[in-house]
Amino acid sequence: MSELARRMKITRSRLTHMVTRLQQAGYVDRQEDPVNRRNQLTLLTEQGRQLLERAAPGHVEAVRRAVFDVLTPEQVRQFTEIGEAINTALQRVDADAADPETLQWLRR
Repeated sequence: MSELARRMKITRSRLTHMVTRLQQAGYVDRQEDPVNRRNQLTLLTEQGRQLLERAAPGHVEAVRRAVFDVLTPEQVRQFTEIGEAINTALQRVDADAADPETLQWLRR
C-alpha cells in the first residue's frame, strides 16, 4: 500500500480511503504481506478484474478520440517527449527529496 501511494503521488491516508471504498464495492481485497507482516497487499478480486476488462476498451477509445485523433503525428511525438520529460522530473523529485514533509506523497 505504501509503494502504491508513492507511485500514485498521494498520501497513504487518501489511498486507504480509496481502497476501503473499492473493497466495500467488492473490487479489491486486502491481505497481509507474507514477506513483511507490517505491510498490506491490495489485490484485484475477480469482480474487479471483470470491471476493469469491461471498462478498459471504452476508456482507451475515449482517450484516443479526445487526445490522439486530434493530434498530428508530429504532435504525438512531441506529446510523448513531454510526457517522458515530466516523468523523468517526477522520478528525480522522488529521489532527491531531502525533506519528505514538503512532498505529501513521501510522508511515511
